[in-house]
Amino acid sequence: MWVFASLPARGSLTTNYDNLLERAFVPVHKRQPNVIRVDQRDRWHEIHDAGSFVLKLHGDIENPDGIILGFMSYRDLMQSPDYPHLLQMLFYDHTFLTVGSSLQGRGSSSCN
Repeated sequence: MWVFASLPARGSLTTNYDNLLERAFVPVHKRQPNVIRVDQRDRWHEIHDAGSFVLKLHGDIENPDGIILGFMSYRDLMQSPDYPHLLQMLFYDHTFLTVGSSLQGRGSSSCN
């Protein structure tokens, strides 16, 4: 994980709830990254201002009440007018390296 933390990037997006990215960031950069959770809408503007950030798109284990888990909470998140706007802004203004993601649509199967 420290390899990702050492990449010359302003920020990281993760759908993981764990704190592996944050823990890997400290030995490399000698400080904590600015961690912003998806449920902290009042802090989303910090993405533009932060020197480095970790945006937790599905919540954080340190705040279990805000975790996006299961169909209902994911549906509610996607129906929020703010969340799609956040994603649009991020993908419009930033370049991303995607690791470990499937681009298959819902209901698709990778099994043959």
